[in-house]
Order: sequence, then C-alpha cells, then structure tokens
Amino acid sequence: MRGAWFAGTLIPATIVMALIGTTSGCTLTAPVPGGPLRPETFTAGQTTWAYAYGSARGSSRGTTVTGNGETVGRGGDLGASIPISVGLRQALGSSVEMSGDVGWLDSGLELRVGTPGGRGRWPWTVGAGVRSAAVAIGISDNNPGPTYQGRLRFEIDPLLTTVGPTEGPLRLMLAAGISSGVFEHSIEGPESAGGDVPDFDARFVTTRPEARLELAVGVALRLANADFRFAIAPWILLGAGAPANRCGAACAPVDFSQSWGVSFLLSPSVGGDLIARLTR
Repeated sequence: MRGAWFAGTLIPATIVMALIGTTSGCTLTAPVPGGPLRPETFTAGQTTWAYAYGSARGSSRGTTVTGNGETVGRGGDLGASIPISVGLRQALGSSVEMSGDVGWLDSGLELRVGTPGGRGRWPWTVGAGVRSAAVAIGISDNNPGPTYQGRLRFEIDPLLTTVGPTEGPLRLMLAAGISSGVFEHSIEGPESAGGDVPDFDARFVTTRPEARLELAVGVALRLANADFRFAIAPWILLGAGAPANRCGAACAPVDFSQSWGVSFLLSPSVGGDLIARLTR
C-alpha cells in the first residue's frame, strides 16, 4: 500500500515537471532545502528539477539585452526536461548530515546539524555549504571559467499533518540564509542598438561578485524510504561588485543590472539505511 501510494504521488508529479520544458536550458539556482534530518546512517539519492527567473539588463558596446538572467541556453525560460543535478545525502548519526551533488553548471557540498532524526513538531537544521563551477557535467560554449559560492542557511520544518496512519508526515519547509561569492548570469532576450524596436534575440553572459539574502518556503513529504520536496526560493541582492568579462572583447560587459531572483525547486529522493544493513 505504501509503495503504491508513493508511486501514485511521486511519479506523476515528476513527469509533470519533466514536461514543463523540452529545451536545453539550465537553471542558475541555490540548492533545495534539505528538510528534516534522517536518523542513524540513512543514505538517500536525490535529483532536482528547477525553474528560475530574475529580471536582468546587460549592456555592452552600445547594445542592450534584457530578459531572464537566471537560465543558460536558448529557450531556458521554460526550464529543463532533465534534472539540473543528482546528489547523495548521508546521515552521520541522527544529528549530522553530509550531502553532495553534481550538476550541469556547478557542484556542491553541504554539512548540516540539527534536531536528532528530524523528530518533533519543530525540527530545525543549520547548514554550511560551498558550490563551484570548477566541477560540472556541462561545458559552456562561452568558456565561462569557474564560479563559486559559500552559503549559510537556517531551516525549520514545522509539522503540518500526517498523510495516513502508516505514511510519513507532511511538513512546511522554511529557510533563510546568506550566500557570497561569484555568481553567473545569462540573459536570453531582445537586443537593442538604441532604436525603438529590438534588432534580434541575443545572449549576454557575465559573472559578478555578490552577497545575497536567500529565503525558501515549501513542503516536504516524508515516507519511510523516500522524500518529496517542493520549494519556492527567492533571493535579494545585498551587495555586488563589477561584472566580469566572460567572452573576450567581442562581448565585454560594460553594465549589468539584476537585484532579485526566484527559483521553483522539485526534489524527490529515495534511500535507506544501507550502512546498517551492510554492517549487520
């Protein structure tokens, strides 16, 4: 019964997210909140789908490009039909968790500590993580060079309700944190050379040192051997340095403007206490 219920809920939702887009666009986003900690030495594999938007404007050599600054690849505004990352979460005792993921644009590591086993009505976690484009699955056609960020995040996951007598609890996910580093921005949008009518669609790519306030609100459904997390994660720019030259003199950025963004993140995961089974 539990397996059937899980398949009937998770699989259709995953298919819906996969069908949101059929393009090669990749999303620029912070990682999804981890939800309550798992007990003992639980191991979980997870995937993440995402869509992100942030109004941006870039100018270079007399031309201006406007549009969404949070995706890479033409048509990226529709999201991607494949996950942006795959990862692993490993409980190190009931109060500590280590996680890592590899994505198309960057990869990351995170360490979280908090309420043992994620139990109670108000479990919380504090996490610290790093990400870098030095390790990534995809290869940019603009030879971007590495981006990197450090991130601190506090998360609390109040209990909303239980799904059934044998199913796991449904929890609200609330997270807030700060991040700092060098972030990528890529605009796919109309280019104007000063006239009233845009000339054609163009791509504008840059990196910029930034400090951000990052928030997230979502829901986490926990089953015995699976999790289903959905979150809306906005960020607000706290401070920024000068944008960097990303692709030589032909598109050296002169000016770039973006002060906010928002991501929609879907992350299913499955697992079990493999270490306990192997050491019995």
